[in-house]
Amino acid sequence: MIKLIVPDNLAAKRLDVALATILPGHSRAQAQKLIKQGFVSLNDRKAAASCRLRAGDLLVYSLAGTEAEKINHPAPDLPVLDATADYIIINKPAGLVMHGPEAHGAATAADILKKKFPEIARVGDDPARPGIVHRLDKEVSGLVVVARRAEIFDYLKKQFQERQVRKEYLGLVHGNIAKDEGEISFPLARARTRGKIAARPESGQSQTAANRPARTSFTVEKKYYHYTLLKIIIRTGRTHQIRAHLAAFGHPLLGDDLYGTARTRRLNKKIGLSRVFLVSQRLAFQIKENDWREYQISLPPELADCLKKLKPKPDKTG
Repeated sequence: MIKLIVPDNLAAKRLDVALATILPGHSRAQAQKLIKQGFVSLNDRKAAASCRLRAGDLLVYSLAGTEAEKINHPAPDLPVLDATADYIIINKPAGLVMHGPEAHGAATAADILKKKFPEIARVGDDPARPGIVHRLDKEVSGLVVVARRAEIFDYLKKQFQERQVRKEYLGLVHGNIAKDEGEISFPLARARTRGKIAARPESGQSQTAANRPARTSFTVEKKYYHYTLLKIIIRTGRTHQIRAHLAAFGHPLLGDDLYGTARTRRLNKKIGLSRVFLVSQRLAFQIKENDWREYQISLPPELADCLKKLKPKPDKTG
């Protein structure tokens, strides 16, 4: 549970509007869902989304769901690849939410980690995100580092903020990309479609708070008929950045129905992949100055099997 004394700047606002303001990455609709599910109270009483706040009110909310709900949702397997005294490396599977109400009462990666490593409950800026300094979308799998000590949390957080952490992804996109490498730098903003991010071409767009700068670099790893396998490096860490950028570039990721077109959604269904073809495959960071730690994983079986179904294009460089 997180407790907050309502400040003056939130006075007179509706409860759902205020909650969406307090919680980064949450829409007003998501805030209303939290309120409806009973995860929010005002002055120790259940309140309606339309309730107006007053300065000094006691607002209490939870992002983790109730334990009773989690009993009905068995925790999925969460592979721990390494566990040092300073940090934990996990290989998050697709379909597992990192933290928060998006799990709809099911266990999150944060819940599973707290059971295995109880000490992380005291690490970090928010009890709902114990030791977590970065995240992956629910639909994406791969490497995540979680801090076990406050000092390491702060050190890792600073590296992510200063873009010193090296993160590489592997993704399969629809269509063939002519260039062997490139960079996408469309600013990102929340779209009108719920849960979606819009990538806006830079021409004619003013840089406002709503349009956040974002940079995604890619290198072609292999070309298939109708598809391209990419190594992807993000220079910024925005929500849905890779997925939104590649879709705006005209090459949505395989399996990504949210950012795809009607045509690519039909192709996704034909191939039968039940997740987004995107993996956080390589992660490198420092635990102290010039003391780098690097981790790399192979493609999960379902993605490796997907590639076997595709026909490679002949290499024209020889």
